[in-house]
Amino acid sequence: MLDRYGLHSLVWDAADERFGDVLVASPADAGGRGISLAVRQGGAAANLTGATVYLVWKHKVTGERGTEPFTAIDAAAGTFEVYYPAAMQEAEGAVQAQIMVSRGNDTYISSRVFTIRVEPVVVGGEEHEDGFTLFVEAINAYEHATEITTEAATAANNAATAANTAAGNADTARTNLLAAAENGDFDGADGVDGFSPTATVTQTAEGATITITDKNGTTTADIAKGAKGDTGDTGDTGPQGPKGDTGATGPQGPQGIQGETGATGATGPAGADGNDGISCTHSWNGTVLSVTSASGTSSADLVGPQGPIGATGATGPAGADGTVFTPQSPLNLTNGVLSIDLSDYAEDDDLPPKLWVGHFVPSITEYSSGMSSSLSKSSYPGLKKGDFMWKPEADTLIQITSATEGSSSYSVGYYGMVDFSLIRGILATTDIDLDPGVSGSASVNGNGHSIGAGTLLLNTTSGNLMRATAKATPSNGPSTKVTVNAVGLANIFNANVPAGSTYTAVSPLSIDANDEISIDLSAYAALAGAVFTGAVSGITPTANAHFATKGYVDGAVPSLSGYATEQYVQTYVANAIAALDDLSEEEF
Repeated sequence: MLDRYGLHSLVWDAADERFGDVLVASPADAGGRGISLAVRQGGAAANLTGATVYLVWKHKVTGERGTEPFTAIDAAAGTFEVYYPAAMQEAEGAVQAQIMVSRGNDTYISSRVFTIRVEPVVVGGEEHEDGFTLFVEAINAYEHATEITTEAATAANNAATAANTAAGNADTARTNLLAAAENGDFDGADGVDGFSPTATVTQTAEGATITITDKNGTTTADIAKGAKGDTGDTGDTGPQGPKGDTGATGPQGPQGIQGETGATGATGPAGADGNDGISCTHSWNGTVLSVTSASGTSSADLVGPQGPIGATGATGPAGADGTVFTPQSPLNLTNGVLSIDLSDYAEDDDLPPKLWVGHFVPSITEYSSGMSSSLSKSSYPGLKKGDFMWKPEADTLIQITSATEGSSSYSVGYYGMVDFSLIRGILATTDIDLDPGVSGSASVNGNGHSIGAGTLLLNTTSGNLMRATAKATPSNGPSTKVTVNAVGLANIFNANVPAGSTYTAVSPLSIDANDEISIDLSAYAALAGAVFTGAVSGITPTANAHFATKGYVDGAVPSLSGYATEQYVQTYVANAIAALDDLSEEEF
């Protein structure tokens, strides 16, 4: 009933996954609470056949730490479970824990740190002591950190087993004694004080000696540290052999036969309770083992001094040919020296050019070559061949054709690329004002740039348009004005009227308040396609293509009024016949 009820289910799906829940433990639940672990990879069960899974923990209050191996439920399916060790639950407080997987090839993977909270016991509960079981498991977890022999680990385990057995017997006897006292079975002298087992670790020249004393006597175990010999000559690499077994913890021996019950003595008054025993605790930092018991705290460093150099061992048999490292270009391996040849790779000169802007850039003429100068390294650090340099005052652009670096300057050659001041334009100004045909000079604001010959200057107040007759370049520095020589060309504001006059528009032209000129042709007809919707006037026609006015037509009509009568027709016909009669046959 309630089997595995106290196991907290954890699913570990990624190495960096954080477990959100805070797990709970209690001294009253020793052997009842733990973790049911399912390891996943991308949502699918992780096959951990051959791997060992550990619970690594550290109590934040007591400082105690240890490792506890998980039991594989189905390693191929990645399922394991572990019950919290009693040593982890002896004191109330937070325990930091990790899950660590040993994959069997000297590699380990651990989870993010999570918290197990050991809660206080309100009623009941027991104190437990694991003796040196944790020490043996710590050796298994850190099997590659020290050189402890399998025999020494087995001896230490046997000593720990004896201590645990003795402590268990003492606890059982104490419990039975208290129960008998409550039942009134004893009424004699005070009982004998309980016996607290003691444990010490003594540093020896060969390593350390662990001594455990309980009421049944003293048990010792020697832990040897191996002497490290001198490194022998390296033989050819052979095939990798299978991994050997670690110093495994041996099974616990059977409990001794309980002796026969003696005759019950006379009931005496209940004796006083014996003094509580003191638990044995230990700590292990990978090299130093410390033990605390009723006799105090002792420790031993299990890593000894460097031993004498041993004789060079015989060369082992040749192993199978390993993979030969063959460097690829640009790497090269000669006489064990690995080098790299970057002659075919980009250098600084192959990088994209930079554009430098400065007052100390040389001025040039377009397309000039073979020029040279000296430039400060502090003003242009990293200048190289191919870079462009622009001088704002002269509006000139050059390209560096060579650059030799000195201690504080560059000796450079350059090529004249562009003189932007030769690009013609119109500069609006009020600094200079010359009437048409008048020559003169003035300081003109060029915003720090040069003004090329041929540049047009327009005085926006008077309307005088002028032309620079020579290039004007300001001096180095942030100066914004330059002296310009120019000649007046024309006045584009009032070119066709006397000075000071204004335009007056005559219909159909008009000028509005914004000085915009418009024309109204609504009273005029187009030369072709126009349709007249009202009366129009004309002139007296004098040619066939002229339009005739109404007055001209009315004056011409009366002279034709008689042509429409019958008499006119008859007279016209008679006159025509008479004319025919007068013609002779010969003439006809």
